[in-house]
Amino acid sequence: MAEKPTYEDLERRVQELEKFESEHNLAEDRLKTIFDNTQDAIFIHDLEGNILDVNDKMCRMYGLTKEDALEVTIEDVSSSRMSMKVLLERWQKVLHGEKLLFEWEARRPKDKSVFNAEVSIQKISFHDKDIVLANIRDITERKQAEETLREREEKYRLLFNMGVNAMFLVDNNTTQILECNNKASQLFGYSVQELLTMKMTDLSP
Repeated sequence: MAEKPTYEDLERRVQELEKFESEHNLAEDRLKTIFDNTQDAIFIHDLEGNILDVNDKMCRMYGLTKEDALEVTIEDVSSSRMSMKVLLERWQKVLHGEKLLFEWEARRPKDKSVFNAEVSIQKISFHDKDIVLANIRDITERKQAEETLREREEKYRLLFNMGVNAMFLVDNNTTQILECNNKASQLFGYSVQELLTMKMTDLSP
């Protein structure tokens, strides 16, 4: 027959439980601090897509209170230009274990303004329960910078091709022709495509 625990045994067990609870609460507090201070908006969904929790950054990014954020749907925070069919296909991939990274046009439900977002989404296990974790990063400034660079490149190419003089972009080490304009093609009697297979030394008399 097992001996009954002594008072000292019970007291020690209570102290162990209190220590475990304290450490557990500390870990929860640290996790909450990280959750609310990350630079990305975070959504926690159940497997059906319902929003279970969001962090403070999400509320600021989408212009919502915490209470409002828990009432919206994925469609509410997505631009009308985005395909829900495509999103559903991606969601199914996530449920089958894939981690996805893609760009998306997000929408703020209250003022209907949109912004470019990079979405990282995966299924994880938390407290023995499967959830879907979505990290949203506002990449509007990055997209604007990319567009500005693209416009500058188009302007450069237009000026390059319309130049009244023959112009070449050449590898300094090999003299391989990397780019040339239409005037160079006219002057040397080769097509632009042909010139791009040649070196400047090939054009020397």
